[in-house]
Amino acid sequence: MTTLRHKDYQGSVEFEDGQLVIQVLHIDDTVTTTIDSASQAQAAFAELVDDYIATCEELGKQPGKPFKGTFNVRITPELHRQVAMSAADAGETMNAWISSALAGRIERERTRKALLGRSFAERAMMAGAAGREYTHIESIEIWSGESRRLELPRALERQFAN
Repeated sequence: MTTLRHKDYQGSVEFEDGQLVIQVLHIDDTVTTTIDSASQAQAAFAELVDDYIATCEELGKQPGKPFKGTFNVRITPELHRQVAMSAADAGETMNAWISSALAGRIERERTRKALLGRSFAERAMMAGAAGREYTHIESIEIWSGESRRLELPRALERQFAN
């Protein structure tokens, strides 16, 4: 599944029966469309979201889905024990510890996307990397009061050629 974003909405793109199906995620309604080409996906999703918002407005309905801030997570008993012990070691409740862990993961994902977005290859080419060979990046050090190491998966290995 590939995800798209427009405004504060997220959508999925999946291949079904020879077409790409786009669906708006995280809403109480089912809102979908189909397209024939991946190059149409972002524009089609933006139009789908805009139409959804306009329809909700016409109906006097709140668009989106309210998130309560609570959800059940199924984990192994061993991981549950380790989380409980780590939270106690940190002097936090399990809820606070898990919330902090999730926020940290979100921040790492945002940082990774910002550093290695779609324009990574374009930036390297513009910086004169054309013709040079790059095998992979092991890690990037990010400093913000404390050192953090961001490991980059081998799947992101790039090679540039003329």
